[in-house]
Amino acid sequence: MAAVPAIGTSDYPPPTPASFDFSEFLRPLTILGKLVGLRRVPSRVRTIAATAGSTAFWSGEKNPRPISRQTFAGATLEQLSVIAMLVVTRELLASSAPNAESILSRDLASAAVLAMDQAFINPGNVGIAGVMPASITSGVTAIHSSGSTLAAIDSDLALLIQALSDAGSDLQFATFVTRPRTALYLSGLRGTGGAHAFPAMTVKGGTLAGLPCIVSAASPSDVGSPAEGGELTLIDPSQVLVSDDGGSALELSDQTAIAMADNPTAPSTLVSMFQTESAALKTTRYVNWQRVRPGMAQVLDAVVY
Repeated sequence: MAAVPAIGTSDYPPPTPASFDFSEFLRPLTILGKLVGLRRVPSRVRTIAATAGSTAFWSGEKNPRPISRQTFAGATLEQLSVIAMLVVTRELLASSAPNAESILSRDLASAAVLAMDQAFINPGNVGIAGVMPASITSGVTAIHSSGSTLAAIDSDLALLIQALSDAGSDLQFATFVTRPRTALYLSGLRGTGGAHAFPAMTVKGGTLAGLPCIVSAASPSDVGSPAEGGELTLIDPSQVLVSDDGGSALELSDQTAIAMADNPTAPSTLVSMFQTESAALKTTRYVNWQRVRPGMAQVLDAVVY
């Protein structure tokens, strides 16, 4: 019997139309998909990013011309993956009911979106090498909310914007990210004259202090005493490297055995899809990111509104 030959990258089957469809369906639902100005780079290719820009000077006639220097850092974004997998009965999968497909796709999309957004925005995510990137807010020293009055909110927003500007952002692509509860409160906040303080703000997002605002249920929210506190994050997407080639995989099998656990490194039993008249549906989304400069994400925490 001949030896099995080595497998190269060209031997893998190309993505199916369903994979592309799911990728295009999923991307605009995520925070990454809604941010404008991200620096998109290919995966596994070393890129150079400026961590400090050059400076220009005025100079008089015959005077020596001042010089400045840029500071660069190299980065290579590996192709990391987000996996969402579910097991359904073959009857449901083969159902001709018009909502069967939408139920499955919506559930898989919701799971993948939540996992990606939580990893992207949660300051507690320091990353796992080779598995998950650190959040862009990891290591950021948060500014504490000064209250829920209009004056306090205006002051806090100004502090966030100033902190991002002081870190080197030109604010051209600066974007807020917050949770639905906070967005709803801001959309209904009124000034002393009765007019809406932020008329362009809705529970689905909008504009806040002249900058775009994205609403995401993944925005951190701490439940505790004496009150529930959330976060309001300000990001400069132009200082975030993103590897997102649009790649994804959508796979289905009813001829396999599955470890029915969320810690499959040590499964106790395997369940046969064939024997139980079930099918496993798995989607894989390939994405990675990295913050270029420190300070390009600012966090307002203890937001009780």
